[in-house]
Amino acid sequence: SVVRNLTVRGFPGGVAVFGGSAELSGLVVEGNTIGGVIVSNGGTVVNLKDSVIRGQRARPADRQTVGAYVQKQGLLVAEEVAFSDNEFMSVVSTNPDSGVTLRRAVVRDGFPLAQGPAVGTFGVGTYAVDGAWVLIEDSAVLGNTTEGVLVARGGTRPGFTTVRNSTVRDTRVNPAVDGAARGIEVGK
Repeated sequence: SVVRNLTVRGFPGGVAVFGGSAELSGLVVEGNTIGGVIVSNGGTVVNLKDSVIRGQRARPADRQTVGAYVQKQGLLVAEEVAFSDNEFMSVVSTNPDSGVTLRRAVVRDGFPLAQGPAVGTFGVGTYAVDGAWVLIEDSAVLGNTTEGVLVARGGTRPGFTTVRNSTVRDTRVNPAVDGAARGIEVGK
């Protein structure tokens, strides 16, 4: 399917693709809960271009919200996309063989959860865990909180991230999580 020049605002899950492929361009995905763009299931491929994913917020009872969430062998290719002002995490890839490619993208100003059971958690720019991967190419990860780029072991395998010709900087301190700020963290 093809979707162009659309604003998606105020939903519990802005754009969700669970199978097949989608070409998305010219989107403004803002002010949603749970996730702005969700890609899930084997064989699911989403090409996202010339778009902005901003201002996703958690509901009071939720433990998280994300700008883009890729899982269960899904693939997201984001070119010339801005992820900004997202609560908890901006770009997440989890579960074995799920992946995100960021090309000429900006991931900025992620901030920790402001309410709910996990208040103060994260504010991370990109996160790869449990056998998933993130490729950051010709992009910028700027002004996120706690970690700009996070790679961790969780579930069955560690995550994997490649950063090429890109900038990671100005990560902000998160006083709720040891008071440190890390541009790139490879943990566990």
